Amino acid sequence: MLFPLSILATILSLNVAPWAESQIEARTYHDAQSADLRGLVAGKFSEYSHGDIVFYVEEIDKQKQLHRIFVQHRQKDSVAIINAQSGNLMDLTDGQYIVLKNGERITGKAGELNYTIEHFDDYAVRIDTTVNPLISAKQAVPFSVLWQSNTSVDAAEIQRRFAVPLGILLLGFIAVPLAELSPRGGIYGNMLVGFLIYFSYGNLLSVSQSWVLKQTIPAWLGLTSVNFLLVLIGSLLLVRFYGWRWLKVSLNKL
Repeated sequence: MLFPLSILATILSLNVAPWAESQIEARTYHDAQSADLRGLVAGKFSEYSHGDIVFYVEEIDKQKQLHRIFVQHRQKDSVAIINAQSGNLMDLTDGQYIVLKNGERITGKAGELNYTIEHFDDYAVRIDTTVNPLISAKQAVPFSVLWQSNTSVDAAEIQRRFAVPLGILLLGFIAVPLAELSPRGGIYGNMLVGFLIYFSYGNLLSVSQSWVLKQTIPAWLGLTSVNFLLVLIGSLLLVRFYGWRWLKVSLNKL
């Protein structure tokens, strides 16, 4: 039962979990980038950039084109009032913009009569949301990419992913001798030993991954050392409960 379960855990840890993580990151990224534009509704005033930009759109058609647009844009000590016949949303490298077409822009300081009136064919108003590139966490990187990498960060991530299926096999291996009830220790004594082994195994894995990340030990040693220690503990428990003769006979059968 443990072997099929470990195979399933391997598939989930190496392939399914990174794919799911990448999907979550992509959707979160998309939501974060478009959050400020969702309040743009026809026939309603919408504020952006902490109230510095106020939009009013009379109509939004099925192609997401904006029609008859009013914009109030505060810039430091001046205010710009913009009227445009149409416009559309656009993502550029430095941020998100609403591109206005065929309109008029009036700029000046509040309380003064000195205003500048400009007519334009195209004019872009930047929404205060920078379009940041999607940077995936290591948990979302495909295993094939990690395997071809030589960095300590990727090696530590590979070790973390293999820890799940290996832990199922090795902890299940130790559970066999622990299941044999000792007249002196009883069930609670075995449960305490099992908890201490599990707790120590998890902490040693974290320490070894940290050492691999800091390049204190090589990646192969970080992957094998803790797991070899668990195999050794399981073997000693088997010898304790079944004796050396049983272990020798079992090894000869292999």
